Amino acid sequence: MLERQYISNSRLNGSVPVYKRPERVADICRTLEVGAVNNQTPSVLSVYHFYDISNICSCHVPKAASSSIGRALLISEYPEKAVIFRNLPRHQLHGLREVQNVTSNQCLKNAETSFLVTRDPYRRLFSAYIDKIYLEKFHKMSVVLDALYNKGVSRKKLKDMIENKDERLKTWYCSVTDVSFEQFLKYVTTSQSLDPHFAPVSLLCDPCSKHYDVILKQETLRDDMQHLFEKIYKKNYFAEEIPNIANYTGETGIESQILTYYTHRRAWFSKHNCKIDRKTYNAINQRLWNGLKLLGSIDDNLEFIDELFRGPDGDKLRIRNPETVLYEFKLNKVPYLNSDSREKQRRKHLILAYQNIDISMIWRIQRLFHLDFTLFGYDPLPATLY
Repeated sequence: MLERQYISNSRLNGSVPVYKRPERVADICRTLEVGAVNNQTPSVLSVYHFYDISNICSCHVPKAASSSIGRALLISEYPEKAVIFRNLPRHQLHGLREVQNVTSNQCLKNAETSFLVTRDPYRRLFSAYIDKIYLEKFHKMSVVLDALYNKGVSRKKLKDMIENKDERLKTWYCSVTDVSFEQFLKYVTTSQSLDPHFAPVSLLCDPCSKHYDVILKQETLRDDMQHLFEKIYKKNYFAEEIPNIANYTGETGIESQILTYYTHRRAWFSKHNCKIDRKTYNAINQRLWNGLKLLGSIDDNLEFIDELFRGPDGDKLRIRNPETVLYEFKLNKVPYLNSDSREKQRRKHLILAYQNIDISMIWRIQRLFHLDFTLFGYDPLPATLY
């Protein structure tokens, strides 16, 4: 039976306006035995970003609009570099010298404004799976999970293979993996340490022990950003005055998706001196095509267009230049979905994904993300179980 006792708290907190969320979280924290819950959770490496012009502290939460918000803040803090920051690829944003990586104590102690961003755990997990495992931006982790769950290799054996640089690893590194969403969830809910992309926000940011001036939600990001900017810059803002983040929350995100996918692929295959056969070449391109559908960028009914990806004939296959693929998309006028259609298609895939997940796995997610559901007002039941 599903753990429905969380639902009353979640629904009550779910409609709390942005300016009341810190107070609401503090009220809930006072009623919870947070220490007892945290002692049973995996370890995670937290990251804090500090913007020193306006003394802004951000608890970095991957897969919760962190790139979009970081971009908007950089444009506001450094208007003379606005064009550069607006066009900078997403994966390069967090390594800039304008953003300091500091400890939580340093960040919060020196901040005039501190904030974190939350996202529905079920959506965040599915998004992390598509981006990092299905599209293999975490290629080594994809290979490890594929070996554990599909090739039947034990953790000990796999560790020995990695330490001894087993030749079989080269073949696996140079192929396309096939890790299912449920296999990914099994890893997340049983691991003793978690990558920040998969970890609960309550673990990353510890809002019961640390105070945040603003708690944003990805689901209401545009409205919440107005409140954040008014808090930082001490003046009233109209929505149109805030740097436009539409392009980085999905409006034309397909360009970023294509560029980052092929950039990561090329770098990984180059690192491991991979020779690509036709089967692998086709699988790489088909994976992106399917991924764009899961992300709601192109219509599910759109058939694969071979001309977009066709590489050179013969044996010397290599992953195409990202800009070349993007040019082919534009040249062939591939239709992109608008906002409403994109959200509808994303939700459809989200529901389908969780429909195929065993109920015991839902319980595991509920336990791991217990504080996220409770503190931030998210329903502990995935949409498919309503």
